Amino acid sequence: MRILKFLCCILLTLSIFSSCSSDDSGTDDDPLEMSEDMGDDDAMDDMDTDSSGASLTATVNGNAFNATIQEFIGASIAEQSGFYAIALFGLEIVSSNNAKGIALAMAGFDFDTVIAGKEWTMVQSDNGLEIAGGGYTEGDIANGENDDIDTEETTEVFIRITSIDKENRIISGEFSFISSDEDTGTIYNVTDGVFTNIPYDMN
Repeated sequence: MRILKFLCCILLTLSIFSSCSSDDSGTDDDPLEMSEDMGDDDAMDDMDTDSSGASLTATVNGNAFNATIQEFIGASIAEQSGFYAIALFGLEIVSSNNAKGIALAMAGFDFDTVIAGKEWTMVQSDNGLEIAGGGYTEGDIANGENDDIDTEETTEVFIRITSIDKENRIISGEFSFISSDEDTGTIYNVTDGVFTNIPYDMN
């Protein structure tokens, strides 16, 4: 669904790297410089897995996906009267020039209802809210050959919040989704997804 792709690409990718480079995450890295560093093996060696335990893992078409580097994991939540949108993102560095990414987006009416046990299972609805979607991308992101989410449409989705600390702004949960790349016809079946201790910004 294209509204979900918009949420993933705009709310997520832009806001999230900002949150990951904020003082709350303990790093002052510029996201553009980090992208350039992806082509530098020495710089990649200096990036450690998140000591807080933040991670986003899943199985994509039978292959393991593991995002554990703190500079490339994050979330952003936008809340207004009668509406909220949540976006999460994790990037797995495959090599110095290649990466894979998973993005999740959820939207609804009342952020107070987002507690442990909250679930989203619809990719569309008559009123356009209380929906969710997932996106997947892979390729030479560092050199700009793939700077967008590959998948355009989510056909099935399941996202559940297992814990959320609204005071310290940390969220965990589990997910699965099926999405497709209309350009190549590739279908991505994402299963066994888990996001753990993801820090988030409020917008």
